[in-house]
Amino acid sequence: MNESAPRCPSPLRVRSTAFHAIVGLAALALPGHAQQRALIDLSPGLAEHRDAVVSPNGLWIAYRSGNQLGVMTIGGQNPVNVYQGAVSGGFVWATSSASLLLADSGTIYSTPRTGPSLTTLASFANQSVTIWDLDALGTKLYCTRYNPSNSTYTAFELATSGGSPARELFSTQDEVFGLRIDPSGRYVFHLQRAPAPFSPIAGFRTDLNTTTTAAFGPSSLGTVVRDPDWLDAGDNVAVTAQDPVGRLSVVRIERIAQRMVPLSSGTLHQRTSVSPDRRWILCESVDGLGGNGPALFSNDGGGEILLYTREPFAWYGSLSMDAGSRYVVFSARRVNTTENARIFRLDLDREMRASPYVAIGFPIALELPATANELGVIFLGQRQAPFTLFAIDHDFDLGANFAILTIALGGTSPITTTLPIPNDPLFAGLTIDFQGFRYDGVSSAAQFTRSGRFYIF
Repeated sequence: MNESAPRCPSPLRVRSTAFHAIVGLAALALPGHAQQRALIDLSPGLAEHRDAVVSPNGLWIAYRSGNQLGVMTIGGQNPVNVYQGAVSGGFVWATSSASLLLADSGTIYSTPRTGPSLTTLASFANQSVTIWDLDALGTKLYCTRYNPSNSTYTAFELATSGGSPARELFSTQDEVFGLRIDPSGRYVFHLQRAPAPFSPIAGFRTDLNTTTTAAFGPSSLGTVVRDPDWLDAGDNVAVTAQDPVGRLSVVRIERIAQRMVPLSSGTLHQRTSVSPDRRWILCESVDGLGGNGPALFSNDGGGEILLYTREPFAWYGSLSMDAGSRYVVFSARRVNTTENARIFRLDLDREMRASPYVAIGFPIALELPATANELGVIFLGQRQAPFTLFAIDHDFDLGANFAILTIALGGTSPITTTLPIPNDPLFAGLTIDFQGFRYDGVSSAAQFTRSGRFYIF
């Protein structure tokens, strides 16, 4: 056991609190204290609800149900329909969370979240329009339109005020999709594919200052690439793509190095998105125990935090997170039920981070957020399959087979331990499970964090 340097003047307090933490850890590791957080069903009724997206301020959820676009509170109350129609071109929240921007039948509208009061921003006759992204200031939309008369895709920028005509960025007869504006507001990334079946997909970056478009990453990204999102300002993008052995994974496309770097490992990772603060990557993850729930990665890959693994889902949209990193919201149908697609919320609780995606001979850092009143424990363990004992479901727990890496008091910075991976081929291909534990010395409250895992390549 490696006990780090005390973060308070009293070594006695550290030893005493550490003793209570270890006692609590041993007790909580027993069956009955699994760390599965509640899956909160927010659906307003039994009808199908899909494409749920949480608002930037974390107070509202927008969703589609039939031919309606609805909004409700983060707690699932007060649902209201704000648009009647298919919303065929998608929708995004305004940065203020006060309104929604949507596209349908070639027209782009704005409507307040409180109810239908449409303002037309632009209209393109006999063309299909898709909204892809909104800049950080909330002043410009990035969209595509397709003209079937000449089989041409056009990418364009549109002011959310509706006070100026659309600014065309480029046109091509290749399929154009996945437009994303970077945090600086200068660069737009997009994916592009020739019309021929099974054509390879390429990435491009458009400089809005010069309206020039250049290749981004390798000339071919593969034939299955989707869900792009910026990891930083102009240089790195996360996507869902096939890794070298053909599995769908979270992959980073690097502009400068012109390469693709897998950030996840496992059966399947898809529906990739990046949190508003760019610290987290969200995705659907097949956990190997029968579930395919939502997961979190550090923005540079590494360990994935398994948010929910109790049951498998059929997904009806991607995951979304609010700007404060408090909630993860998604639409899915529980496969083991006969219900329609529902809206679910998972509440985040100062989740651990493990990064980067690590190779043998290199270190990985594990971080546990904890307050000054809390003593934290970081440990490795062995994941166990779900089971039922005395009519209580037990899962999402590393069990009692654990090895403590660090015990330390919290503070303004996370408790961190660096785990060196020996430069030994025997370690390649191993999956390591990790978890954290926090004990509050003031309230005497104790709780495990969600568990996670990292893969050594």
